[in-house]
Amino acid sequence: MRTLCITLLTMTTATMLWGCSDLAKKGAAPQPAAPAAKTETQPVDKERAKIEARIAKLTDEDKAAIEKVKAAFLTVNGNKSAVSVGEIIEDTMKNPSVKGVGWEAFKQADGSFRVMYNFRDAQGKYDVAAWVYNPKTGKVDHANKNAMQMSWRGKK
Repeated sequence: MRTLCITLLTMTTATMLWGCSDLAKKGAAPQPAAPAAKTETQPVDKERAKIEARIAKLTDEDKAAIEKVKAAFLTVNGNKSAVSVGEIIEDTMKNPSVKGVGWEAFKQADGSFRVMYNFRDAQGKYDVAAWVYNPKTGKVDHANKNAMQMSWRGKK
């Protein structure tokens, strides 16, 4: 058995050396392998794809509502934020464990807009911070706990 292993090892080494010397004689360098084509066995982030598809369909009116929310300086628990919602989101997304996906909005039956920022939290779960923007009054309010936390910062 030992002799067989030594023989196989010797033959393998000789074959490898012969192949390398043959390439060197021809002046050809071994080519790197082409990147693997994406196959169905590779994971696809379907949830992110759904969110991005919704974002791609935003109207100009939706985008304007998003900009109003991003520019807002909200009051939370009686204290006015020193920083806009948009700046707070930008700062929050600098955390490497949180991955931003993007903003989306839709008009509600009463004419107000539900504006949301989609992100992936530190545990890898998708979540959303939501605000309500009323274009008639110009008022912006946080609509969930995430938005409340992302609506107020003190002075830097």
